[in-house]
Amino acid sequence: MILLDPSVAKTPRAKTSQDGSAFEEWISVSLDVFKGIFIIFMLGEHTRSALAMDMSASERIMQFISQVACALDMTCFSTAYGFGCYRAYLTNSKNRSSSEQFKRLLRSVGLIVVASWFCNLSFEMAVLRKPITFTTLRKILTFEIVYWDFLATFPAMLLVAFLTTKPLMAIAASAGKSSWKRIAIFAILLGWPLLVPRLALDTCKSPLEIYQALFIGCIHRTMGAMRFSAFTYMFFFNFGCIVSLVTLEYSKSANNFSIPTIREAVSSPTWLGFIALFLVELYYAAPLFGEYNRSWEYLNWNGYRRFPMTTPLILGWGFMSQSVGIVSLTMTALFAKTKSTSNILSKIGQTVISVLEHFGANVLLYLTISNLVIHAFFHVDWTRFFKPDKKKESMYTNFQWELMVVAVAVGQILLTRFLIYLVRSSRK
Repeated sequence: MILLDPSVAKTPRAKTSQDGSAFEEWISVSLDVFKGIFIIFMLGEHTRSALAMDMSASERIMQFISQVACALDMTCFSTAYGFGCYRAYLTNSKNRSSSEQFKRLLRSVGLIVVASWFCNLSFEMAVLRKPITFTTLRKILTFEIVYWDFLATFPAMLLVAFLTTKPLMAIAASAGKSSWKRIAIFAILLGWPLLVPRLALDTCKSPLEIYQALFIGCIHRTMGAMRFSAFTYMFFFNFGCIVSLVTLEYSKSANNFSIPTIREAVSSPTWLGFIALFLVELYYAAPLFGEYNRSWEYLNWNGYRRFPMTTPLILGWGFMSQSVGIVSLTMTALFAKTKSTSNILSKIGQTVISVLEHFGANVLLYLTISNLVIHAFFHVDWTRFFKPDKKKESMYTNFQWELMVVAVAVGQILLTRFLIYLVRSSRK
């Protein structure tokens, strides 16, 4: 997939003017920074879960990491995935032949599917300690059993996008920048996923229900059934497609992109649509800020449910994910303008941007290595070290345990960087 496949990690560029190329470079780097930010949170949350560190034993560090990871990892990756898929597969922004597009599509999806198979097989053997029978292998290969459902959602979203998003985006692209017809199409693209939570299954025990859960979700799921439903995350995927279209049009223009004035925004249907969506999302996000101390890992509070996602949560977390996108664009723009200066702050900023860009371009690699590593932690009874009972106090404080989780997560990053170095330095 785009956000995971290094060969298409960068934004595909159309033939543009010099200003357009600079704009595309900004968008490309910002997209990788946007994804790279959440690698850190994703690895931290996976490590916390593997070490069985309950949120009650978490203080400020892990609480923040966990809340951000739960709210934004999947939502932001889905947005980035939609952004990249639109340019690479849903439209032909680089004038590639149909056969070349198809080959790139198969390669991208194939990488995710193979990574998902490896992670699920590893979980079955290393965590559940079950032998791999032909029946189990068949169920894993056909996604009847999915433990790392995060990965399986992306190919499902791309399949849905070919059936729904691609034809609607083609209409929107031909409607013109200032057309209300385009806004109506955008509203359909963002609106239909908000209706999906009403279709969620109550249980999913049969093979048919398990496959249905892949798309519409299941409330009372069993081990190996999907938590992330493709239809609900199409809200974020489609938003990424919309932003991809708008930025692609700007890159083809000879004029530099600039933040519109209030007068320009009010007269532009596209900007009015973005502002209206942002305000609606803010309305639904506001109650969540007041419930920050409540764990969002399995959130099910006052109509805000994570698995499967309900409409208020889709909108609330949409506001948060889009806000991070704006921050990524701003960070990249600020430090890109100071590359030639000797200011220490600028150098630090450029280093941070470079590291995050690397993370964002190699999401699948970091996620797969992390999954395989943390499977080794599941069989240690970590809870006895940090959950005091009536007879014995914990040997470590909560803060010390948080530092250990962070250290293990950083270790996974360093291990992945070392593997990258080994591959690049291999002779044959």
